[in-house]
Amino acid sequence: MERETLEMDVVFVGAGPANLSGALHLANLIKTHNEEVASGKRAGAALGEVEIGVIEKGATVPSDELGFSMSIIADCRRDDISADSPSPLGLC
Repeated sequence: MERETLEMDVVFVGAGPANLSGALHLANLIKTHNEEVASGKRAGAALGEVEIGVIEKGATVPSDELGFSMSIIADCRRDDISADSPSPLGLC
C-alpha cells in the first residue's frame, strides 16, 4: 500500500479550538519574528517558511468547535486588534 506523506515542522493533533488558535498564534509569532529580523529590530536568523499542520482523526471538525474557532480567528484578524493587545480570549 502506498501512503501519502507530508513534511511538517510543527503538527497540532486535534482540530479543537485550542489547537486551531495555537496554530494561528504560532504562525503570527513566526511572521512577526521574521519581519523583525528582516528590519533589524531583532537579532538572529529568520525562521523562513515553517510548515504548520493541524490533523483531526474525524472526517470533519465538529460544527460547534469550528464555529468557536472561526470566531477566534475573526477576532484575531480584526484591524483594531494589534499584536500587543490581547484578544477577548487572550489567544491572539
